[in-house]
Amino acid sequence: MGLQKSGTTDKFTFYYQNKDHLGTVRETVTSTGAMKQRVNYYPFGGQLVDTLKVMIWNRDFQQYKYNGKEFDGTFGLNTYDYGARQHDPVLARWDRIDPLCEKYYGVSPYAYCANNPVRFIDPDGRTIEADSLSQTNIINTVTPEEADYIQFDEKGMINVDLLNKCNSTSENFLSIKQLAISQNNYVFKVADKGHDGREFYDHSNGDGNFYRGVTEMPGAQNGPSPDNNIYICRVLSLP
Repeated sequence: MGLQKSGTTDKFTFYYQNKDHLGTVRETVTSTGAMKQRVNYYPFGGQLVDTLKVMIWNRDFQQYKYNGKEFDGTFGLNTYDYGARQHDPVLARWDRIDPLCEKYYGVSPYAYCANNPVRFIDPDGRTIEADSLSQTNIINTVTPEEADYIQFDEKGMINVDLLNKCNSTSENFLSIKQLAISQNNYVFKVADKGHDGREFYDHSNGDGNFYRGVTEMPGAQNGPSPDNNIYICRVLSLP
């Protein structure tokens, strides 16, 4: 939500933003639903040009756009300000090296969201977050009563204190508790392939068959984790 002061009086106009699953502002509307701005984007944040003004309308009305970040047109550079770095949506690259690049040896320190902007977001130019699919999958495995005790923060971390307040003894909920309090760091991902590049889809029988997923352990002989995290990967198309 935003507001705009009218002249020299204390009268303000409130505006509301309609965002997609990546936090990208698609529309800005008034309290009555009247549209003030509409913007559509290429995958890495480039703004579409629409001469017919059907998909794009009043693009410069406000500058908070892709991922909810401010569009900076200074000197014609046209980048997005993420705080730690500036993102160039045309090059699909950052303007400087990732300050946490040693966590992701297999990814270019200039690459935006491991080159997968549809599935991942980068809230401040430093870390990669998975989308909400894995969180939804976890919540869907428990009862509605148990789900009230499962809460994720903006970084996808589970609230352990709230989790421990639930006295459920179901095997599934207890498993989630054990993972949450473990000294190991578990990362749940929805993906179509592992870190080794092997797809979860088997084409060997002609018709194809989906595997359910894979668990990548640090130091494993086959399909090891790329770092010290334990990755539990699940294919997107499974229920």
